[in-house]
Amino acid sequence: MGLLWAGAVVVLGLTARRSWGYEWRDLLADVYLGYDSTNRGLVVGAAWAFADGFAGAYLLAWFYNRFQHLEP
Repeated sequence: MGLLWAGAVVVLGLTARRSWGYEWRDLLADVYLGYDSTNRGLVVGAAWAFADGFAGAYLLAWFYNRFQHLEP
């Protein structure tokens, strides 16, 4: 999930270079410090997005497994 989200953030940054999706890029730049449409900004954003996607998916899986075995 981390790789998928990091790839999506990079694609969004690349499309923002072509003046499409720049509002979404600006929204993510508020969350991911250092993220922008430059090459360095894309790497920084991808690193943040990977960590975010990995942690979010890990927690979701942990909660799912934790509460899966509860008695109804």
